[in-house]
Parts: sequence; structure tokens; C-alpha cells
Amino acid sequence: MRKNKKTAKIAVSLVLVVAIIAAAVIFVKRETDNRYKAVIMDVATAPITQTLSTTGTVESTNRGEFVIYSGVVVKDVFVKLGDKVEEGQLLATFEPSSLNGIVAVKQGEYDAAKVNYYNSVAAAQEAAAKIPALRVQIAEYNEKIEQLTAAAEKKDAESEEQKVPAWVDSIDYSKLASLLRDEYTEQEIRDFFAKFARRGASRKSISDIIDSMTNAASFDMSSLMGMSSAESELMSAQLNVMSLKAQIGLLETQSKNVLGSTYESMMNTAKVNLDSAKAAVKELEKGWYAQGAGIVSELNIVAGHAFVPVASSSASSVDINSLLGLMSGSTPDVSGLLSSFMSSGTQTSVGLAVEYYDSFIATFSLGKADILDVQVGKAATIESLGQEYEGEVTFISPVAGGGSGLDITSMFGSMTGTASGGSNTIPAQVLIKNPDERIIIGIDVNIDIIVDTVDNAVVVPIEAVETSSAGNFIYKFDEESNTVSRVEVEIGLASDTQYQIVSGLSEGDKIVQNQSSALQEIAEEGRKVIATPYEDQTDEAAV
Repeated sequence: MRKNKKTAKIAVSLVLVVAIIAAAVIFVKRETDNRYKAVIMDVATAPITQTLSTTGTVESTNRGEFVIYSGVVVKDVFVKLGDKVEEGQLLATFEPSSLNGIVAVKQGEYDAAKVNYYNSVAAAQEAAAKIPALRVQIAEYNEKIEQLTAAAEKKDAESEEQKVPAWVDSIDYSKLASLLRDEYTEQEIRDFFAKFARRGASRKSISDIIDSMTNAASFDMSSLMGMSSAESELMSAQLNVMSLKAQIGLLETQSKNVLGSTYESMMNTAKVNLDSAKAAVKELEKGWYAQGAGIVSELNIVAGHAFVPVASSSASSVDINSLLGLMSGSTPDVSGLLSSFMSSGTQTSVGLAVEYYDSFIATFSLGKADILDVQVGKAATIESLGQEYEGEVTFISPVAGGGSGLDITSMFGSMTGTASGGSNTIPAQVLIKNPDERIIIGIDVNIDIIVDTVDNAVVVPIEAVETSSAGNFIYKFDEESNTVSRVEVEIGLASDTQYQIVSGLSEGDKIVQNQSSALQEIAEEGRKVIATPYEDQTDEAAV
């Protein structure tokens, strides 16, 4: 009986020991299972390329325009709008008889413009040649005035007592004063003619003399009555001096040939039009051929019909004869001339246009943060409608703005000292190499520009880097202690999936590939982690 009790006690003790051991194992396992599951990877070296990704719009910088003149009859058209063409392909032909007279018209315009230009030069030289003789006459009159002045002083003193009529101040002396600006002021001219008024000259007679002087015409002294012969001779001499000086003012203006540069521009424009007409007619005679591979982007001709220009098109030609008509007469309408010169020829003369594939570009904008990373010559990849094309950065604007075209408002703002607001974008272009039908003018495309490449760079996955205002950090793993430490690193290039580590890590270091916000506290407390090799990780291990 005593033996059975002893056996029972031993059995109970064994049960308790087993229970304690089981509890300890369960506790330890539970504690182990609560540790952070870290995916550990080895730091390696590999090439890394950083790219700038953006979007752009397709344009063409090589547009071939085929020029046609009004009335030319189209014989055949072998393409349609949007057709692809190859170099040397025949596009259209024309009726030869409808080309007669085109060059002759432009030749006539050029001849007329040339005659008017050389006439203006000759007139300026002739005006300059007349001036010395007039100066001699002025000197002779001045000597005569000195001799007559003493005799007339007494009469002048008597006439000063007579009141000047009020209408003297209502006469317009400004035009005469402008011709005599280097000799007399407007007030001096007024005082001079006031002497005539005091001696009884009428308003009309004085106005007629002023008009004659400003038009370099002769004037009638007989209308100025009430003076003695000596006075009349003196005043006549003074008027002649003033008239001669007014003529010199007119001749000096003519000698400067103010409109000469305008006549010359019209002559040069007429010559350009003539040369263009000769080249265009030559092309029309043999037919239009594509100068390279491209696509038909504009078509304004119809087979069997005479060409009729479409208003408000970009192409232009200047009607020289109309411009020369505006300049006829002694006082040409300069403002009308310039207005006509700028607006004439707004009807199109483009019958067909081809956008050639050798100069397709994509325009885009660079931000302030990107401008230092991208230079002309950088390689690029352009993606359009699922197809990738090689490219190259060919243009970066030196001026920030909203686009790559010419901004007339900005130009005038800079000329007048006014500002229209700043811009944070810089227009740029990439050349699209070997384009095909997937490159469509006006379509948006994706652009990746290669900023830089480093071979044998220390690289890590982007998700391994913790980025904050304090810096960039990575968690290194210690195999002996199963703990992690937080180390600061310097980042270099960045690709879509990796960072280059410039300092802080070395090849062969082990790091946590799946960093999270919990790791900082784990590292600070020195807690152990469960390490899962990067190549053996499972969805459950990736936290």
C-alpha cells in the first residue's frame, strides 16, 4: 500500500514537469513568432540609368510646300490627304498652257519696282545738288538786306505804333516753322509777318505767301500794299531769304531719300517673288514630286479644275504694282503703304504640302528642377501607340515660357520694359528617329530622356530606402545577433526601381529589403528579427 502511494507521487511529479516544459516551449515559440519578419538581401553592384519621363506633342519641322498660282489648271492628282509618300513619288501634274504669263507678270512688277527705286535715288541726288546754289542766293540777299535796313529803321519805328490785327495770331505758321526749324522759331516767323499786317497787308495775302513758301512756289509781293519802295524792297529781300531757306529744308528732306529704303525693300521683295515664280513654274511644268518619305498634310488642288486660292492662308505674295500706286504723288500715304505691304497677298498659293519623316519632333516642357539634368544631345525614347522610337534632345529654349513658338506679346513686353509674369517651364524638343505611321502630327507621346548612367554602381531597391526630412536611411542586418541598425546613406542616380548608393553602404552588406515604419523602433531597442532570404521570400514573409 505504501509502495503504491510512492508510485503515484512520482507520476504526478512527472506530469507537472512535462507541463512546465510544454508551457516554456509554448511561451518561447510565441515570443519568437512575434518578432519582425525581415526580408534580407545582399547589396550588389550593377549599371543604373536615370531617366526623365514626360509627355510631348508631335510636330514636323520639315514641311514641303508645293506652290501654285491662281488659274493654273490641275491635270492629275495622284495622292489623297493623309497618304504616305516615298521619295521621288509623283504627286500631281498640270496643264502647260495655263502656266503662260506667270513669270511675265512678276518680271513686270520687278521692273517697275526697280525703276521707282532708282528714280528715288536720282531725285535725292538732284535735290542735294540744288542746295549750294540756293545758299549763294541767300548770301546775296543778306548783303542787300544789310544795305536796306538802315533806311527802313525810321519807317519801322513809326509802324510799331500801329496795332497788330488780332487775326495775325490765328494764322498757322507751324508748317513753315518746321521747314525753317534751324533758322527761325514759330514766334519769330509770326513777328515777321506781323510787320506786313501793320502796314495793311490782308490775312489772305499773308496766308498765300506762307503756302507758296511751304510748297517751294513763287509768291506775289504786289498783294502787300501800303509800303514805300525802299520798305517793299527790304521786305521782299527778307521774304526771299525765308523762302529760299524753306526750299533748302524741303530739298534736304528729299536728299535724305526717306522712302528710299521702302522702295528698296519693295524692289527686293519683287525680285524674290520673280525668282520664286520662275522656280514654281519650272516645278509645275515637270510635275510635283515628293522630296522624301512623308505624309500628305494639306491638299488644295482638284484634278481637272483651275486652282482658286483660299483666303486667310499662311502663304503670301505681294502685289508690287498696288504698293507703287500708294507711293505716287508728292505726299505718299506711308501708313497705307506699310499696312498694304504687311497685309497683302493673304490668299494661299500652297496647293499641296508634305510633312517629311526626317524631321518629326516632339515638343515638351522642362521644369526648373530638370533643366540642369537635360542637355542637347541627350538620348531619349519616345513611345507612341505602343511602339518605341529612338530619339535625341535637339533644342532647349534659352527663355522660359509656355510653349516653343514665337510669343509676340512677350517680345513687345520686353521691348517696352513691361513684364507679363514669369514661367517655371522651359520649351524643348526631341527628334524622333525613323518615324512611321504611328507617329501622327498633333498626338501626345511619352518621352523618356536618359539623364545619366553609372556602371558598377552600388544599388538597392527603392523600397529599401526610408526617406524623411532628416535624410535617407537603410536598415543593415547583423547575421550574428539577428538585429538591424539604421544607417544614413547618400543617394545618387535613381531609376524606376533602384537607387544608386554613393556612401553609407558597400557591396556585400546585408540590408532589409522591405523596410517599414516599425523598423526604427526595433533598431533602437536592439530587438531580434526573423530573417528571410530575399530569394526565398514568400507573400507571408513580405511585410
